[in-house]
Amino acid sequence: MMPTTKEATKTKKDTDIVAGLWQLDSNGKFFDANPKRITVLVIEDNPADFENILDALLQMDLLHANVLHADDITSARMIAERNQIDFALANFCMIMDAGMQLIQDICGRYDDCPVVTISDAPGQEVSQLAIGAGAINHLNKNDLTSALLETTIRSSMNTHCIETRLKNTILEQ
Repeated sequence: MMPTTKEATKTKKDTDIVAGLWQLDSNGKFFDANPKRITVLVIEDNPADFENILDALLQMDLLHANVLHADDITSARMIAERNQIDFALANFCMIMDAGMQLIQDICGRYDDCPVVTISDAPGQEVSQLAIGAGAINHLNKNDLTSALLETTIRSSMNTHCIETRLKNTILEQ
């Protein structure tokens, strides 16, 4: 894999943190030789927004995404039933009404699958509604970059894993 521009800007200092995972490319720059592969379900009905999200997903440095796309709630449910999903990114406006149950369905079906919502609506109200419905985080489409998306996916997956373990520990007692 040829490193992207972002990968080519990593320095030796970065490699000290995760020694053994980085390799040098032909230009003497470091890149991640073992990126984690995840399956991402993107629920987005706007083709231009989906393209922006797809571009951001494909440009991530440390995660490689197998992207599944649903442009309506019905196809999202079908995809979620037929595939092992590691992470879901859902357009908040699409799922605001009947689709809120979709977040809970995905979270319930896959214990280790966090759902993050995305919208272009300003303010904290949308974030609070999404998180109240079971989303682990909420992003604004206007702020979307591959770095932000990758950081959000990684932290959401870690947070979701910790929450799941905590719930299981509490249930065992």
